[in-house]
Amino acid sequence: MRGTLFAALVLMGCNEPSIGGDGDREYDIRELERTRDQVTDSFEQPPPTSADVLFVISNWWSDGQLRQELIDSFDDLLNVFLGSGIDYHIGVISTDTDHFHENGKLHEADGVRWIDPETPNPLETFATMASMDAQGCVGPRRPRDATWLALEVEEDSWNAGFRRDDASLHTVFVSDAGDESYRLSVDEFIRWYDGYTATPEVDTLSTIIDPLRDNENPYVTTMVGGATHHIDDRPWRNVLLEIGLRAQVLNQEFMLSAVPVLDTIVVEISHHEQTQRLSLGDDFTYSESRNSVQLVDYQPPTGASIDISYDRR
Repeated sequence: MRGTLFAALVLMGCNEPSIGGDGDREYDIRELERTRDQVTDSFEQPPPTSADVLFVISNWWSDGQLRQELIDSFDDLLNVFLGSGIDYHIGVISTDTDHFHENGKLHEADGVRWIDPETPNPLETFATMASMDAQGCVGPRRPRDATWLALEVEEDSWNAGFRRDDASLHTVFVSDAGDESYRLSVDEFIRWYDGYTATPEVDTLSTIIDPLRDNENPYVTTMVGGATHHIDDRPWRNVLLEIGLRAQVLNQEFMLSAVPVLDTIVVEISHHEQTQRLSLGDDFTYSESRNSVQLVDYQPPTGASIDISYDRR
């Protein structure tokens, strides 16, 4: 309150005696700006480590063409991982939680339940995992429920070994209909997902959906972090490329320690003794719901220092 009063007095051109009796002092607005409560959050881009990627795909017969698009584009995701040094696991489940053989269980193909750097024929293995048998009975599409079952109920049984404590988590929903999940509310699911790993700042949940039929999971993506893509925007190569880059743990989102005054945010990235200052709007945005700075296109390389300075609101 006192700072607001002082600023108002300066703008009015008035001199006001200080509490200490220094009646000759004039308050300069520049001094007030220098003494605001400034914060600098510093980050370092980590090297690639481990990433677990879970595809949650509708197994309805009507989604057969969508699954084929995903299979055709999968090599773009895989190419991001190859040679990157990432220790990856890639698994597939369906959105069906009504039938015992689905119900959050990883699809097995070529004797494995997930793809990793040692898988001999990863493209063919993924194609088998993602093709699914759409001829039989299928349950309602429940991608959130299926994800929860895969990572909680089946974590130490059928899916044992897929999830690793030191790996970031990246989930991808692929479905053309609404999510009929009921085990957790939307907000409960978000809290559970954010608390599931030790790396919530780099974990993602991306959606390839029809937003007109599914108006809940785009919100989940916004809150968790990730990207929503319209299911009719094809080809999906750029979609999987983006997911692969996110899974590389080349972080583009940085959680702030305090709530900033928007127009005071300064982002500087230093690498190999060169410093680049980014511009609000063009180079980065601020998410009020997540209290984070999100880079638009630029991904700081491994070892880069990211300093985000701002006035605390």
